Amino acid sequence: MSGIKRTAFAALAMVTSLSLAACGGGGGGDNGNGNGNGGNQTSGATVSKGVVTGLGSVVVNGIRFNTDTASVKIDDNPSTQDQLKIGMVVKVRGSSDDATNLGTATQVEANDALEGTISAVGANTITVMGQTVRIEDNVTRLSDDNGVKTFAGAAFAVDQVVEVHGFADDNGGLRATRVTKKATGEFEIKGFVVSTGAAGTFGLSLVPGGASVLTVTGTLPAGAVPGSFVEVKSNLAPVGGAITAVANGVKLEDNALGAVNEKVEVEGIVTTGNVESFTVNGQRVITSSATLFEGGLKTDFAVGVKVEAEGPLNAAGAIVATKISFRSNIKIEGKASNVTATSLQVLGKTVLINPAPMTRLDLVDSAPIANGDQVEVRAFVGSDPTSLVASRIRVRNPDTRAFLQGPVTAVNSAAGTLTILGTTVSTSGAQFRTSFDSTESAVSPAAFFAQIKPNVTVVKVKWDPFNAITDPVKEAEIEIGKTLSASGDDSISKGVVTAKGSVFVNGVRFHTGGAAILVDGVPAVEDNLKVGMVVKVRGTMDDSTRTGTATLVEANNALEGTIQAVNPANGTITVMGQTVRIEDNVTRLNDDSAQLFAGANFAVGEKVEVHGFMDDNGGLRATRVARNAEAEHEVKGFVVSIGSGSFGLSLTPGGAATLTVTGSLPAGAVVGSIVEVKANAAPLGGSVTATRVELEDRLGVANEKVEVEGIVMKGGTVDSFTVNGQKVITTPTTIFEGGLRADFVEGMKVEAEGPLNAAGVIVAVKVSFRSNIRIEADASAVTASGLTLLGKTVVINGFTRLDDGLPANGQRVEVRAFLANDGTTLIASRIRARSADAGTFLQGPVAAQNALNGTLTILGVPVSTNASTEFRVSFDSTDTPVTPAQFFAKVTTGVTVVKVRWASGDTGLPVQQAEIQLGN
Repeated sequence: MSGIKRTAFAALAMVTSLSLAACGGGGGGDNGNGNGNGGNQTSGATVSKGVVTGLGSVVVNGIRFNTDTASVKIDDNPSTQDQLKIGMVVKVRGSSDDATNLGTATQVEANDALEGTISAVGANTITVMGQTVRIEDNVTRLSDDNGVKTFAGAAFAVDQVVEVHGFADDNGGLRATRVTKKATGEFEIKGFVVSTGAAGTFGLSLVPGGASVLTVTGTLPAGAVPGSFVEVKSNLAPVGGAITAVANGVKLEDNALGAVNEKVEVEGIVTTGNVESFTVNGQRVITSSATLFEGGLKTDFAVGVKVEAEGPLNAAGAIVATKISFRSNIKIEGKASNVTATSLQVLGKTVLINPAPMTRLDLVDSAPIANGDQVEVRAFVGSDPTSLVASRIRVRNPDTRAFLQGPVTAVNSAAGTLTILGTTVSTSGAQFRTSFDSTESAVSPAAFFAQIKPNVTVVKVKWDPFNAITDPVKEAEIEIGKTLSASGDDSISKGVVTAKGSVFVNGVRFHTGGAAILVDGVPAVEDNLKVGMVVKVRGTMDDSTRTGTATLVEANNALEGTIQAVNPANGTITVMGQTVRIEDNVTRLNDDSAQLFAGANFAVGEKVEVHGFMDDNGGLRATRVARNAEAEHEVKGFVVSIGSGSFGLSLTPGGAATLTVTGSLPAGAVVGSIVEVKANAAPLGGSVTATRVELEDRLGVANEKVEVEGIVMKGGTVDSFTVNGQKVITTPTTIFEGGLRADFVEGMKVEAEGPLNAAGVIVAVKVSFRSNIRIEADASAVTASGLTLLGKTVVINGFTRLDDGLPANGQRVEVRAFLANDGTTLIASRIRARSADAGTFLQGPVAAQNALNGTLTILGVPVSTNASTEFRVSFDSTDTPVTPAQFFAKVTTGVTVVKVRWASGDTGLPVQQAEIQLGN
C-alpha cells in the first residue's frame, strides 16, 4: 500500500460512524441522545447501552433494533415496545449488523436514574432526590414533547413529580437525557455503594468510587458490598443529604453489561480516570495501543467529555476498547459575533450555549465572551439536526486565522470543493494533509479527495488569513486518532475470505476487533466483509496456531459493472469486456447458500461486483459474484502499452491487452503498473473511456513477510511464476506442501509465502498446492458433471482439466481435487487416465488419528495400518522409511496431508503403504 493510502486508511475507518452527525439520525454529537455508530463491531451477539434516539423499533448507538420479538422491561416491570420513549437510557441485548445499522433485539431494559419530587429549580437545573439534574436546551428530551426544546419551555416547579434518565457527569450530578413529569410517582435513586457505616447506613454515589452524595438508612441486600450498584426506594425525598429506605427498599441491581469476551458498547460522560483507564456511565474502560480514536485524537481526551466506547469485556468486567468515539466532532475557530448569554455566531454559524458545566467556558480573566473575540468552539448537532450546541468554548489569543471541522456532506474533486456544515469550501491552491497523534503527512489533492466519503469523512480546513468564508482555504486535513504502521512482526496475507467470525484468510483466523477495514476504498466494518471477497490483511500471525490479529483489512473487487453477456454452457459472464468464469460449488454467488451458476439466474444488463483471481486463460476466475444495483463501471489490471491519450489494459502482467482505455495515466504509472479504471459506461468494441484512473498499491515493502494465493498464470516455471498478479521466485530451500516440486504446472491454484525482495517479488519459503487431494482408483457413475471414486463423489465443472477426455466407467484415473465451500463436496481440478493397476491411492488431510490403534481418517475414509504397512517420508527425489511411532508423531490432525495405498481396491483392508510427502 502506498504511503498516501496507508496514511489515509485509518482516517477513513476512524470516521465511519461520524456521518450520522451530519444527517442527524444516529451518529455524532455530544448531545445525550446517544447518536453514534456501532463501529467495528461485527454482526452477532452484542450488548449496547445508550440512549433511545428513535422509535419504530428502537434506535440505540446508531443501530435500529427490531423489537417485535424482544422482551421489554421498564424499571424491572414487563412492558411493551410502545412504552419505550426517546431519551430513555436502555441496555439492548441482541444482534446487530453494522453494515446496515440494523439489529434484532432479544431483550430491552430501560431504567431511570431518579424518580421523585423536584425540591429546587435553578438555571437549567432541578434537584431531585438530593441530586443536581442538569438539563441541556435542544438536547434533553422534555416531557416526551417534540414542541418543548428548552428548560424554560418545560416550566418545571418545586414539588412536581418527575422521572429522570441520564448519565452521571464529572461534577457529581446527572446530565439528563430525558425528564418527564408524572402525576404520581415513587421516591427512588440508583447508585454505587461507596461506604458502609454503623446502625445500618451506607453512602451512595452516582459514580463508582466517587464521594458519597447521599446517606441511606437501610439494610443492604445479601451480596452488596462497596462498589455494588443498588436501587434505593423511600417514602420521602432526602432531607439534609440523608434518606431512609422503605422496608426491603434497597435492591441489588445488575450493572454488568455482559459476560467475558462479549462485545459491548456504552456511551456517556467520562467521570474519572485518564485516557488509558477511565469510567463512563459507571462502566470501566481501558484502552491500548490498538484502540482507534474517532472524531479527535487521543490528546483530546479529558474528564467531562462524552464518548462512546466499544470492545469486548475482560474477566474483570472492563471494556477493552477497540474504539473510542468523541461525540463533539465539530470544531469552529474564528471571530465571535452576535454574542448573547445563550448563543453566538462563528463563521456565520449559530452555536447554542447551555449553562455551565454543560457548555464549558474557558475565559480570559473571567471576562465574558465579547463580539470580536477569537474563539474556538467544540460542538455537536442537537436534537434538531440543524442546530449546533456548544460543549466547550475557549477564548483564544487574537488571530487572523479561522478553522472549520465537521463531516463532509458533499464533494466535487474536479472543482476542488467540499461542503462542511452547509458551507461550500474551495481548496484551490490548498495544502492537503493527514495528521496522526504526533506526526502529519502531506498528500496530493487527488489522493486526498479519493479518500473522502460524503456523510462519512470528517475534515478540518484552515483559512490563513481569514477574510471571507468564500475564499479558498490554505489547508485541508484529515485527523487520524491512531497510527498503523508496519512493524518487524507484521505480515501481509492476500487471499479469499473463506469464513467469518473474525475473518479466515489463507487458513489463518484473523481477529479484526481493532482493525481498520476498507471495502473498495470506503471505511467499513467487519460485517461488510463477505465470504469470497479477495482481501489483503495486514497484521501479525502465529503459524503454529494459525491465528492472527489484523490491523488493516482491505477488500477490493476486480470488476464492477453491467453484465454484457451470459454463457450458461461455459459458466461465464462478461463484465467490463472481461470473461468471468464461475465455478459451481466454489464461487460465492450473491452471498447466498446457492452454489450453482444456473441457480444464480444472471441476466444481461444486471449490475454485479466481482472478486476473483486472474487465471491462465486471460480471464477472471471468480471467487464471489454479487448483484449490486449501485455498482459503478470499473476494472483493475496491468498497463501493457501506452499510446497517445490511451493505454492497453490486461488482467495479467505482460499479457495481451483485453481493453483499450482512453484516459490519462496518473503520475508514476508505467508499463507493468496495476491501475484501477472507472468509467460511466461499459466498454464498446473492446474500448472504454475512463472518468478516473488510479495507481494501485504494491503488496508490501521490501523484507515484509507476505502470503498470496491464486492461479499460476501462463509463462512461468516452478522457479519463477506469477500468481494473482504477484511475481514469485523459488529457491532450493523452498518447501512445497501438498505435493512435490515436479507437480507444479500452469493453471493450478497455489499459495506462496515469503519475504518481498527489493523488486517487490516474493522469495518463497513455502509454496502450498491448493488441490492437495488425490485419488487413484477405477471410476464409476461417470457423467459430464461428476464421477465416483472410492465411494466419493467428485464434481466435474468447466474448469476441471481433462487430460485424456471424460473417462469411462471402470477406467483407472488419477484425480486431483479440492474441497468446495460446503467443506464436504470434492471438486476435480484435474483428471488423467492411468494404466490399469490393482492398487488404489488416497491422499488428503488427516481428520483424525489413533497412533495406538494405527488408524487414520482421510476425507471421511477410515484407514487402518498393520505390521506389514510401510511408513515413509518422501522428499523431492528420495524417500525414507520410518517407524510407525515416528510416522504418527509427525501427523497433526487437520494439518498433515498423508497418501495411503491399498494393494487392492478393497479399502476395508489395512493399507500397504502410508506416506507423508515433503517438497523439500
